[in-house]
Amino acid sequence: MTPLKNGMTIYRHMTPAAKTETGTNFAGLVGSSTVSQSNRLSYFLVGADGIVKDWSTGSVQGSASDCVQYIGGVINRCNDTQQLQASLALYDVRVATRAGQPISSWGEPAAPAVN
Repeated sequence: MTPLKNGMTIYRHMTPAAKTETGTNFAGLVGSSTVSQSNRLSYFLVGADGIVKDWSTGSVQGSASDCVQYIGGVINRCNDTQQLQASLALYDVRVATRAGQPISSWGEPAAPAVN
């Protein structure tokens, strides 16, 4: 949550969204698979009265992994190819208010952001 100088507060929420899986199999001897996930961002601007005044949504890439299976899956090797651990500033640029504006249009933070 981030309190703003105008008395309102921004609340941030991130949840898993779409998950994509692809794979191949070569005669049961060698196979591969890739799993990637995206995360849905939902921000809410809440007034001092506790009522939601506006909202903002967007999405970011989450985790991804590549796996190779040998001999019908008996041997399995996986690598995490991407794990997005980003600052709030990176997430904030990925969302737009319902009017299509950046969330900076909601106001200036009263203090450094609190997770």
